[in-house]
Amino acid sequence: MKKLLLLLVLMSSNISMAQEQGFTKPDYNGIRKAIQQPNTPLFYKRLMERFHEGDSSMTLQQKRHLYYGFIHQTHYRPYHRSEYGDSLRQVVKTIKELIPLQNKILKYTDAMLQENPFDLQAITYQMNLLDVLGKTQTLNKRRAQMHIIFDAIVSTGDGKSKETAYYVIFAAHEYALLSALGYDFGGLQRLTRPCDYLQLAENDEGITGLYFNIAPCLDHLRAMFKKD
Repeated sequence: MKKLLLLLVLMSSNISMAQEQGFTKPDYNGIRKAIQQPNTPLFYKRLMERFHEGDSSMTLQQKRHLYYGFIHQTHYRPYHRSEYGDSLRQVVKTIKELIPLQNKILKYTDAMLQENPFDLQAITYQMNLLDVLGKTQTLNKRRAQMHIIFDAIVSTGDGKSKETAYYVIFAAHEYALLSALGYDFGGLQRLTRPCDYLQLAENDEGITGLYFNIAPCLDHLRAMFKKD
């Protein structure tokens, strides 16, 4: 899926520009309180409606409250593996199969996004298909959604140390961000609580690896084990 990856890489310049604005770690408790206020621009239901609309006019504060506020929703499952994602990988092997399999692709990806609106695998497959079909309007909507997610993540750090780690609420977003930044995974993943460290393949910037703070994922996992 080389072209699929290209669509992500084309976002890297925008991500770099967003990082120049400085970093702010997410205040999860503060976000939880803010998204519960119905008569404010940060009310979670409205934020999610704007995300579904692909509203590119959302402020960075709204993007951050949307993305990081998702951990406070009852259906947040950071390690859930969708059965539709497995089906999608089985039916789509090459870029040439996108058009003849478009109905299945849309069926599976729509189901994945029902389970998790921030499923970047589903969004990326749809972007790739929409690009091939020339459906620019819907493609721009999906592209805006991806930008909203990445803008929130890159506002939290540069990933070069544990102190300036990227904050993500799904481990899968670590690898998606690598692709969006134009890096290749170097083959080593190491947990250094509360961060994941991903080794990078050789790159022009000489960066050996990136850190991702996955505290909400670990907290969710710990809570699940306590229930058992």
